[in-house]
Amino acid sequence: MLNLMVDWDNGSSLNVIIGHDHICKVESKAYRIRSEARRVAATGRSNMFEIAMELGCNAFADFMFTHAKEYGALILTGELPADIEFAAYDR
Repeated sequence: MLNLMVDWDNGSSLNVIIGHDHICKVESKAYRIRSEARRVAATGRSNMFEIAMELGCNAFADFMFTHAKEYGALILTGELPADIEFAAYDR
């Protein structure tokens, strides 16, 4: 049996038993937005909101309207500001 020990940033730890416990990677909203933005940009088309909706990139489409300044920075630099805040229920 294979065990995986996870050490959290807050000092806690957790032992996971591979094959017994169910584990999965949880993406942050920022990661999902960057991924969806790259997917939309890869189409080479110009109406990013329309493309996002067609592709089901809902987090990115919502981000365009709720974080206009940060959206501009993402388009120009490819990065989200480090201090960007999302609603707790959207993480």
